[in-house]
This record gives sequence, C-alpha cells and structure tokens, in this order.
Amino acid sequence: MLRVVTCKPMSELYYNALLNTAKKMSVLFEKNPELKEIDLPQWYIKQIIFYGMKAVNSQVKPETGYTEEMLKTRFEFFNLIINYISFLTPTEFITIFPIDKTFDGDKCETKDYFSTMEFLIKIRMDEPIGEENTLNLLWSYCNWNVRYFNVNFISLMSDLRQLDGQTGIMEQWADDNGITLNSLHTDPTTGLEYMINNDTHRSIPIKSKAILEVVT
Repeated sequence: MLRVVTCKPMSELYYNALLNTAKKMSVLFEKNPELKEIDLPQWYIKQIIFYGMKAVNSQVKPETGYTEEMLKTRFEFFNLIINYISFLTPTEFITIFPIDKTFDGDKCETKDYFSTMEFLIKIRMDEPIGEENTLNLLWSYCNWNVRYFNVNFISLMSDLRQLDGQTGIMEQWADDNGITLNSLHTDPTTGLEYMINNDTHRSIPIKSKAILEVVT
C-alpha cells in the first residue's frame, strides 16, 4: 500500500530544530537566572548558529517580497546569530562550518583555505571572535553556508535601506562607480519580459532564447 508523505520545507525543519534548542535554553535560564548567554554550554551556542544559519539560507523569499515587519524580524534574527558567533573561538567555529578545501584563491583573487586561516590566526584561533571581528570573519570565511549567509545579510541590509527611502547597496555602488543598471519587467498583458535602462528609462527588448534540439 502506498502512503503519501508530505515533505516540509527545509527552512521549516531548521526553524523547528532551532525552536527546540531555544526551549531547552529557556529552561536552563529559568534554573539559572544569573546565567549569561556567553556562558551557555557550547553545544547550545553551536546549535543556534548551525540551525539559524541553515534556516535563513534555505528560506524562500515570498513572491510579493518581505513586508516591513518581516524585514525587521529578519534583521533581529540575523543579529542574534551574529552575536552568538562572537562568543566562539575560530577553532570552535570551524567545527560547525569547516573551511572549504579550496587552495587556488591567489590565482583568482578570491578567498580560499589559506586566506581564511591567515585571517583566523590573525584574530587568534583560541580566543573569542568578539563583536569587533564577527562581520569581518563572515566576509573572509571560505565556506558555502557562511558565504550564502553573508550574501543574505547584505541583501537584507539593502532592503532596509530601501525601506528608509535610500537606494539599495548594489544600486549605490553602481551609482558611485558610474555604472548604469537595467531592471527586469514583465508585460502584464503579453507576459513578455523586457529591460528598462534606469538612467534613460527606455525599454530594452530581450531576445528570445534559442531552443536546442538534441539530435540522436
């Protein structure tokens, strides 16, 4: 007999795991009112970081975009994870998200295993990362999960800027460097996509994609 199994989104599974950890921490705080977050058992801190980072990385942005309330909630959540990262030492952080075994960063001028280790040694492997180094660590760390988390955080900061009536981070960078950006639009009647030059506001047609047929 076949049984239909409904799979939950990965983000929901990670959020549920995070919630379970938070409940255990809540009980711990109730038993120890003077306990500070930085003095929590290490496995709690590591679970918050792991499940939290996995949850935001696997979350799918709503088709209508994030509301103001959702953006502010995401900002608080990102800050929570970043704050917990600051409690750990680089040696401890590596056990959560190991450094990618990429060794040719010097050829492509990108971060790799060696550049990451150079940064970690600079801030000292066995001392807490600290608030002053956490954002630099996220930027310098060679690991897919950490890199994607950092991209999501920058995207969030850009959305918050636009919420305040400012230009997004990418738009500001392009403007500072004299680069013209095009925005993608869809004709509601025909469903065809077209580009708009953000400087001239003229439309730019998109050429239809060629369809390749496999010949056997």
